[in-house]
Amino acid sequence: MQQSNVTNHGCVTAANLGIAPGKEHFDTGEEQPQRVTCLLYFYWLQERQHREVYVPVRHRPLVGEIYEGLDCEVEFREGSEPADFGGMLSVSINAIAGRANLTVTAIGKDTVHRIRHARRNLVEQSHLEVLFIDLPIADPGCAFVAEAIEHEGFGFLGIGPQFSVSGEVLRFAYLVEPLAVGRSRP
Repeated sequence: MQQSNVTNHGCVTAANLGIAPGKEHFDTGEEQPQRVTCLLYFYWLQERQHREVYVPVRHRPLVGEIYEGLDCEVEFREGSEPADFGGMLSVSINAIAGRANLTVTAIGKDTVHRIRHARRNLVEQSHLEVLFIDLPIADPGCAFVAEAIEHEGFGFLGIGPQFSVSGEVLRFAYLVEPLAVGRSRP
């Protein structure tokens, strides 16, 4: 599948670390030595529009390269602390895969606390192995929350183009067990 994405000029926008469990079987029928990582490719199906995004300064070079690969004009804006209202966070659990997706639809003063609380419950009580979190990249509070969750152990993965009604998301993951670096399969 990856060869097809490359051949058809798909753009890699994120690396979904540990998205599938090691017991996942592929062509060989063998279990994997660890959780499986997949690259996220994107193709435009509609007109590209100028984007204004709020990301931490250290991630701007990579995010800029992603948007360049998408042939999409991007403007990096300075963010601000989250608004005084409460944030909105939804959680989707895939128990078979041992993962959860946390989607922030509105960033507020309590967003980091909500993420912390969800992580603790999902890891300690539900015994999930990986948590993905998507932050709305067009929200001025995105950079602030991104910085805070990175201090909580979440790692930056890239962007999810058109993953929400407001456009792109900044994608992070929290891995309970670190992945071993090794040879990848095409």
